[in-house]
Amino acid sequence: MITPAVTPNKLDSILHALLDPDLSYADVAKTVGVPLNRLMLILDAPEVQEHIQRMQRLLDQRARLLASSSEAAATGALTALIEEVRTTRESRAELTKALCEAKLSGTTAGIEYAEIGLKHVDDRFRKLTEAARCARALLAQSRSRLRKDRVRPRDEQEPEARASGTPDPTEPAKTGARGASPGYPVRT
Repeated sequence: MITPAVTPNKLDSILHALLDPDLSYADVAKTVGVPLNRLMLILDAPEVQEHIQRMQRLLDQRARLLASSSEAAATGALTALIEEVRTTRESRAELTKALCEAKLSGTTAGIEYAEIGLKHVDDRFRKLTEAARCARALLAQSRSRLRKDRVRPRDEQEPEARASGTPDPTEPAKTGARGASPGYPVRT
């Protein structure tokens, strides 16, 4: 047993209820059938705190793993889009050359074919460009969330770090004047 009054099954049901984001502490207490003050005592027990910290660590680890997996898939999709854009550009260059040759030779059918092909390729290029912009924005957003998850906000830093004037890692560094290398902190 974790604590004399809490069975492993009861603790398991409490931990499961805590994972439901829609439940308040009062709702968790009702769900597991204990008074709210008793739930608070149970959650404050050192053995239960160990379980909660381990669960939090494992959930954070799982979230990072899922984010990395999503990031790898987004990177692969973006790479495929870039390749298709390159192929579309090559097709456009070939059709432009065919149009010029058809105009020089005066073949009406060749001109019509090349113009229809160019219209199709231009439409495809616009769609691919928009899809690439969206994929890039989603990837940047995903990477931004990952970085925020790895850096603790200023209010969660230890008091010694705040008192010592250690810069907040979530805030951008002050950069130098025009012409200075961007990203390097300015000495003040």
